[in-house]
Amino acid sequence: MDARLRYLNARLHYSKGEHKQAIELLAEAVAEDPDNVEYVHFLGLVYFARKSYPTARRHFEDALKLDNSFSQARF
Repeated sequence: MDARLRYLNARLHYSKGEHKQAIELLAEAVAEDPDNVEYVHFLGLVYFARKSYPTARRHFEDALKLDNSFSQARF
């Protein structure tokens, strides 16, 4: 499974409230494509949904480091 497919599957799990599965898939997607701001940002969103705010913030900051014009990552 490639990174994009992992990301899309993670979004599906997230929409079902299956955050643990989403995090696992997103971590794999980010490991495969660490410069993809969309993957890094969405990983932050999942952690935010789990109320893991420091981890979410770190991922949002990482997304902004990759692309400081990615406005979705601003908090």
